[in-house]
Amino acid sequence: MRDDSQFNVDHSYPGLWTITFNNPPINMFVPATIVELTAVAADLETDSSVKAIVFESANPDFFIAHLDVSKAAEQPEVLDLWREFVLRLSFAPVVSIAKIRGRTRGIGNEFVLACDMRFASRQNALIGNPEVGVGLIPGGGALEWLPRLVGRSRALEIVLSADDFDGDIAERYGWVNRTLDDDELDAFVE
Repeated sequence: MRDDSQFNVDHSYPGLWTITFNNPPINMFVPATIVELTAVAADLETDSSVKAIVFESANPDFFIAHLDVSKAAEQPEVLDLWREFVLRLSFAPVVSIAKIRGRTRGIGNEFVLACDMRFASRQNALIGNPEVGVGLIPGGGALEWLPRLVGRSRALEIVLSADDFDGDIAERYGWVNRTLDDDELDAFVE
């Protein structure tokens, strides 16, 4: 892992990659995160030995807080890379799993929605799209994927309220596959 890397990629197990986000203090996505993820997508598309990829966070309080909008505004081309990445991830020939602990908001929610499966900590997961609360439109997949998972009415509730939803509500809505007690989450995903 490079010193300035936004995450660590673990290739310890054949056929399985584990990507651990680690951008202290709150795992905010910055342009470099998106560029690095684009490289991961290219690697996934060329390595046929990979069967599954698990995304997790080194910080139990923040899976992915949100996008650093001021830094993204300095490099607006990364937003096109972001849209390309989430599409590539959603169509990748591997099973992608988000293991959610902590806040997962905005671009973080868009990220987990692009994954094939989402499992969340019952005690420590909050998911939401806060963009409307600050006058923005979720532009990286939330408006496309949420209605397919939770239905139109609930997607509108999620996006227009700009609220955070806990893991139990997310499971009830169909937003995540399952919530588990925090001490059971790792073993279940493994």
